[in-house]
Amino acid sequence: MTISRYFSAPDKLKENTRNTIKALVEAHDFNPNALAKSLITRKSGLIGVVIPDIRNPFFSQLYYRLETILEPIGYSLMLCNSKEDAQKENEYLQLLFSRQVEGIIIIPVERENVEWLMRRKKKFVLVERIMDFTDANTVSCDHYRGAYLAVEHLVKLGHRNIAILCGNTDIKPYHDRFKAYCDVLAASGIQLNNDLICTSAINIESAEKAFLDLISRKQDVTAVFSCNNLMSLGTINAIYESQLTIPNDISFAAFDELPGIEFLVPSMTCVQQDTVKLAQTAVDLLLDQILHDEQTAKHIEIPVTLKQGI
Repeated sequence: MTISRYFSAPDKLKENTRNTIKALVEAHDFNPNALAKSLITRKSGLIGVVIPDIRNPFFSQLYYRLETILEPIGYSLMLCNSKEDAQKENEYLQLLFSRQVEGIIIIPVERENVEWLMRRKKKFVLVERIMDFTDANTVSCDHYRGAYLAVEHLVKLGHRNIAILCGNTDIKPYHDRFKAYCDVLAASGIQLNNDLICTSAINIESAEKAFLDLISRKQDVTAVFSCNNLMSLGTINAIYESQLTIPNDISFAAFDELPGIEFLVPSMTCVQQDTVKLAQTAVDLLLDQILHDEQTAKHIEIPVTLKQGI
């Protein structure tokens, strides 16, 4: 009991006792068995974080924010990168609970995996890709509003042939961003042109290939809205590979900031998501479940801002 108290509440021990135990710990290179402790206390101090693609700067920044918030209050994070693979996501979820995590923060790939969590009454929070679950705690940024502001900005610059590069619209953020694109065009009296709608996988290589194909077919495109930062990098590669420049030949607006955007000349228009507030809200929702056994699901939307460039 004394040794246990040394690790859990050392200030309650006399100084001589602390020093004696410390010497023994160092001599035998002893570390407490966290798994054994968790079996007794039913608290592991572990939080699982499941993200779709660690290469995406938005997701890696969000993870950093979560880590910054949770570590000082005694939690350790287990990061799982599903690589946009539903099967891998399911395997990670099972792994996390086999490790006795107290809760999960997840940006999901597959609806069935969320249903799996709900059937087992696990404590979790959906972030960004919130789907349409009413009984799950969710937090996301205002994707519709952000996309609307970005496309509206391009229209105000005088553009009418505005292309969009979008991911799978079955995923809610891309559904909302695409809907905003269509609504801005309709409100501006611009007819929707299916030839300017470009879809690809959510990575640099696929986006570059897709937009190169669009440019080769549609020489009159004067602006483009990219719905994701990895896709934005692919789009920019395609523009310059086509011997075009931004903004002289094509105006550009993106959802999410690009890495090193502050160093780009000329500056580019982008929708900024508040990852600090997004992470803090996700943590608050999860801790309400873990510490207070909060049962009422909450759905919170974080405002976004438009950083205007050329």
